[in-house]
Amino acid sequence: MLSERELKAILAHEAWHLKHMNKTHWLKQLSIITFLPFIRSEFEFMADQYALNIIGKDALESARSKLFLPN
Repeated sequence: MLSERELKAILAHEAWHLKHMNKTHWLKQLSIITFLPFIRSEFEFMADQYALNIIGKDALESARSKLFLPN
């Protein structure tokens, strides 16, 4: 379903989450996920920027479109 570049973009995005959420206390993570949508979207933006720097905008946008994820 995904090309190699698209898969790399998604994995880079998720790797950012793993790298940065491990540094956050689990209670803070829970509050971010459930009660603070503006912070959640900020985390998504930062993860996207990380993926863009690694693999590029086209691959990330293409993967999102195939997975029906909003930008």
